[in-house]
Amino acid sequence: MDTYKTYYRAAKNAFNEREEEVEVCKEWMEEGGDAKPMLLPDGTPLQGVMPSGKPVFEAFYNSINKCIEDPNGGTRLIENDDCIVIIPAGFRKTKTWNTMNPCRYEIGGESTLQSLLHVLVIPKVRIDSPLSLQKEHIPLLEKMRETGRVALEILYEGDNKSVGSLNWVLSQNDSIKLDDKMISTRIRPADLSANREIPLSMNTEEKMKTVKESFHVDTFSVRYLHLHVYSDEWRTVAYDKLESDAEAVGKKKNIPLDAVLEVLQEE
Repeated sequence: MDTYKTYYRAAKNAFNEREEEVEVCKEWMEEGGDAKPMLLPDGTPLQGVMPSGKPVFEAFYNSINKCIEDPNGGTRLIENDDCIVIIPAGFRKTKTWNTMNPCRYEIGGESTLQSLLHVLVIPKVRIDSPLSLQKEHIPLLEKMRETGRVALEILYEGDNKSVGSLNWVLSQNDSIKLDDKMISTRIRPADLSANREIPLSMNTEEKMKTVKESFHVDTFSVRYLHLHVYSDEWRTVAYDKLESDAEAVGKKKNIPLDAVLEVLQEE
């Protein structure tokens, strides 16, 4: 855990030294992208935002925040007063349910889900990234963890008609066209990480012990705070590939929520 804490602390310190970037983020968090897009004075968008300076989650919030069961909807599983929970989406290289990101690396590449059960918890309050978190945000982060775990339990227990559930994912067996070739959506053993955590028994309580939460603290592709909550039991090879790619450039991809919380507690 200390290694992750050190990494997060260093990333946060480096961010705070980039004063123009900090100020742009602060103004966006106060007023939003219509009034204060996340653009540097020369017009350059910050990492993880659209050319307009808006994050995807802000620009397309109404589309994202649609029920996953609606075939013309989004991928939202849960909504409460503090946050929404979605399955990562936006994949457009081939047809998927409501553009849900694929589980097979052969189809999704870098957009592949980190686990067959992988959700994002997005707070309703504007926070640009884990780099801007403060001690005062700890209760919100704990609520995000709790909500994400509720969503994972729903996905574990859903039947094969419940879109996004484990049973639904494992029941997929279509052929889709990608780059002029047909590929099966059926999950195969090779799609799963060899290092995944196997639960001690088959009951949901034991399976939930493999659930993890993390942030991409400085490797995020979308600049709007979102917590990754996923089952390590069903971790995909995409998780390992993204970690390896980050390590190759001196980065860490997944920083555990607990490491972030400990750093915030010490501030």
